[in-house]
Amino acid sequence: MASFFGFFDHESSGIGIPKEPQNRGKVKGFFQIYFRRFWKLAFLNLLYILFCIPIFTIGPATAGVTRVLKNYSQETHAYVFMDFWSSFKKNFKQSFIVGIADVFILLSILSGFLVYPALAKQSGNIIWYVFFIIVASISAILLIMNFYIFLMIVTTNIKLKDIIKNSFMLAFIEFKRNLLTSTIVILTMVVTTVLVIFYNNLLVFTLFGPLTTLGLLICYNCYPVIKKYVIDPYYEQIGEENPEDRFLNSNESDDVLFKDMGGKETKVERAKKVKSKGKTIS
Repeated sequence: MASFFGFFDHESSGIGIPKEPQNRGKVKGFFQIYFRRFWKLAFLNLLYILFCIPIFTIGPATAGVTRVLKNYSQETHAYVFMDFWSSFKKNFKQSFIVGIADVFILLSILSGFLVYPALAKQSGNIIWYVFFIIVASISAILLIMNFYIFLMIVTTNIKLKDIIKNSFMLAFIEFKRNLLTSTIVILTMVVTTVLVIFYNNLLVFTLFGPLTTLGLLICYNCYPVIKKYVIDPYYEQIGEENPEDRFLNSNESDDVLFKDMGGKETKVERAKKVKSKGKTIS
């Protein structure tokens, strides 16, 4: 039987192994990666939480998890703990500074969200709402900048001040993409918080996904922006090829032992069985 309900045909040529990523929709591509790496993301999520328990290690832990998620988002291999720990140590200084700054900024923003509306209500002065809007705007910009800061920390060798400057510019260059990403992040955080508050039994479930799921989404959407505006222009300036593109752009050598001919084979026709008119001797 050449095929089974039309799904399996072992006698026709296949497409072979693709040398480049398959064309696919962005949403479909994300979920393919997500479900393929689900249990590794769950383990990475728990690892991240454990390393974030000491407040001062939040930055390095974020750098470690960002490195693994960046590789996953680009469909390259990563050893969860080894790559996490390697990036944790290698990028400790820059990520430590950013992590501590993020903690203080977050506390300041939360204070502003609580204090300014209360003052406006108590005094009846609308000026406090103006300050509230300013704080909310700054919060949105800083949130988007963080999408790029840690990605650049783990993928480039540029100074921290330049990373912050680039992150600020990228926050506005890809406004639509950043708006979509930040909206999904905020909605997911709100839904998760509500579930944890009203359904305490779901607390364990939250340990297996939200942080690394959002991190994967951020890397999936934002790393191509860094590659386009930061990494690729650097290699063009120095006249070298981006190592990430080297494999995809490399031509097959003449002395390759095995060459993939997927899709180029000719179909083998099955020989028709000839019924024997004589007796069969067994």
